[in-house]
Amino acid sequence: MKLAAAAALLVAGCWHDPPPAAPESPPPPQTATIRPRAEPHTPCEVAVEHVIALVEQGHADSMFTSHKDQLRAVGIASCQEMQWSEEALTCLRELPSIEELAACRERITNEQFNDVVKRVEELPP
Repeated sequence: MKLAAAAALLVAGCWHDPPPAAPESPPPPQTATIRPRAEPHTPCEVAVEHVIALVEQGHADSMFTSHKDQLRAVGIASCQEMQWSEEALTCLRELPSIEELAACRERITNEQFNDVVKRVEELPP
């Protein structure tokens, strides 16, 4: 019994409350991610992107879908190099549906039209 009492005293004497929990570290400061500014889209990019979006909405065929990026690049390059008029670009940007694309045809010259057609025809299959 004396042994049990001694063991109880020993255990009681060694008992300590657990150490206080370490203070929670404050959350890291919030920082903003600096991203490079996106270059504003050129009038040609905006016009061609709008036409591409209209074609996609009209359930584009697989040929268009597989060449979409190339068609976009060709359209933008032709527009920039052949200097499509502001009137033509406005028409393309404001086009309500792809079915009305022919209305914009009269706003570009035959030379500009032939250039974009030639570029499209030269795309690899």
